[in-house]
Amino acid sequence: MERIQAGKHPTSTVKKRRASRVILLVDIVLVILIMIFVYNRAPEKFYSSTSINYGGILYRFSVTREDKGNEYLFSLTIKNNLKKAKRVAYINAIAELTIYHGKAVIYKTETGDNITHLKLLPGELKIFISRIDSSIIDAFMSEHPDYVVSAKRTLFSRSKDYIPLTALATINMKERISTTLKFNHEAQ
Repeated sequence: MERIQAGKHPTSTVKKRRASRVILLVDIVLVILIMIFVYNRAPEKFYSSTSINYGGILYRFSVTREDKGNEYLFSLTIKNNLKKAKRVAYINAIAELTIYHGKAVIYKTETGDNITHLKLLPGELKIFISRIDSSIIDAFMSEHPDYVVSAKRTLFSRSKDYIPLTALATINMKERISTTLKFNHEAQ
């Protein structure tokens, strides 16, 4: 009672204050360590695919890109699911690859140039790859900044602004078939 009347703090509250300051300091250090871990973690890989089965032939169209990569890899895998060999005819090239944003064409190329016929044995796979430099899409983004979608940001998010895109693969047979993949290209 004498300490309180003299205006001095009781010893029990001084110890509590020191303990709460230590806990606060430990919490701050932990938050900083977590933030460093989140921002320095290994980049995530991006992969998406779709497939079509037409006339016993499976066409799988896929896109992949590592987070820090400078190019997209579009692959078209053709597999004979029949129990007999099959010959397939194409017009000029096996497939046409087009990248769109809405109705605007960003890039167009052919996969399997000058291949007009394929003979596939039962279970045989043929893989055709198209590489597209991401700087082509970056140039489109810089020309059309109004197409860029801002990602919601949080303290621990690594998401960036992006542009939503559609990749269309059209198989160049007599009866043309198509498949699409939707993906987001992040701003660099």
